[in-house]
Amino acid sequence: LKKILPRSQGLVINGRVVTLRYCTTCNIYRPPRCSHCKICDNCVDRFDHHCPWVGNCIGRRNYYWFLLFTFSSAIYGTYIVCLCLRALYVQGADDLG
Repeated sequence: LKKILPRSQGLVINGRVVTLRYCTTCNIYRPPRCSHCKICDNCVDRFDHHCPWVGNCIGRRNYYWFLLFTFSSAIYGTYIVCLCLRALYVQGADDLG
């Protein structure tokens, strides 16, 4: 027979009652601010979103690295655009003179 577990469980931490919800897919009580990702099929702590470019979930353990990836990609993209504009300017100047 299948054991039926309660959907939530109260836990006292530092004098405060914290409610832990049960994830039926992972069969665990999830910590607070934890969500289940349907794509990865895992519970992720401080789940933000599932990123298709990185290929995994963005949460507590990799949020710093995701921001670093995003900012470095923006800087690299800006650099490429500047190089393209400079090349077009130089080519236009050569055509005129």
